[in-house]
Amino acid sequence: MRIFFILAVAAFALASPAADAASSEIAETIITPAARTALGLTIYNDNLALVRDARRISLQPGPNAIRFEGVTNGINPSSVFIEQSHPGALNIQEVNYDADTPNWDALLAKSAGKTVRIRSVRKTKNKEPLTTAILLGVSGSQALVEMNGQARTVSKNRLIVDLPPGPRHFSPSLAILGDAPTLAKVDLALTYMTGGLTWRANYTGRLNGDETSLGLTGFVTLANSTGAAFDNATVRVVAGAVNRLAGPVRHRAKLMASAALALSSPGEAAISDVHVISLGENLAIGPNQTKQFALFKTHDIPIKKEYRLENHGASYNRAYSAVVRDQPVIRLIFRNDAASGFGRVLPSGVMRIYAKGDGAPLFLGETSMPNTPRNET
Repeated sequence: MRIFFILAVAAFALASPAADAASSEIAETIITPAARTALGLTIYNDNLALVRDARRISLQPGPNAIRFEGVTNGINPSSVFIEQSHPGALNIQEVNYDADTPNWDALLAKSAGKTVRIRSVRKTKNKEPLTTAILLGVSGSQALVEMNGQARTVSKNRLIVDLPPGPRHFSPSLAILGDAPTLAKVDLALTYMTGGLTWRANYTGRLNGDETSLGLTGFVTLANSTGAAFDNATVRVVAGAVNRLAGPVRHRAKLMASAALALSSPGEAAISDVHVISLGENLAIGPNQTKQFALFKTHDIPIKKEYRLENHGASYNRAYSAVVRDQPVIRLIFRNDAASGFGRVLPSGVMRIYAKGDGAPLFLGETSMPNTPRNET
């Protein structure tokens, strides 16, 4: 697959009136998620994900108007680029992002200046009387209308408006306009950056009876708030932040720290200066769903338990004429190496420790763990 077309920020959704008129005459072809041939998600730590969504379409000779439905509601339109399985099969001229999914306020906004109908608060036996008016605007729960040359306010929920002409879009979508030299069946792969997909690592440690070893379990927790459903997806997560314009100095420091993360298993790889963990293929993540995937499970990692006084300085309380006693911090220390029966990259996350209680586990505490490479303590 070769990159065929890249959208620039400044030219992304600009269309001339002539192009708009031409596109309105072309029958639109809808490509739904059911036409997918491949779906890949690469999810980063800081509310950022890369989506690659390939779908098959039959192109007709001449102008084509294609509606790519089911993209995320957090898409960054300036990051979009399109690949074709047969380069040149479609000469793309224009791509527009449409986020106007049906909702009452949006319909009212498009009806400003037009004739609307108002339901009466008094009902007859068989139907509700309707009054016509000109909608001037909406503010909060009230609509300003013109009736018989006078301005009045009514509840916006009493209005009945006409639907605008054209196709209905029930989810965010991309409209692609282009020319096809010949009849062709082609895979269009849409790649874009989006917010709304996040991941974090969580670890559970279980102490043995004499607190000399630790059984450790790792999970990756994914959260999807994009409004889109991802089925049969190949999913991978990236440990280590990439540089973004909001904070280049801060992110550069994180990137240098994450560069030390090394290859630890067949499902993981160090690519450039970040560590990539593959969670698998044919995975499903529904809209507004939080899902956990197992990373690993180990038994009997040797640990050392220490009691430490940190920032300790003896102090004296004059009111009670007594020395103030500091409480020690309990540290559980293990070596992340093969000799300990472990030795793999540990992305930053929350570590929770449990001990064996009287017939039930006992929670001892939790801590935040930074990115830890192999062969580190």
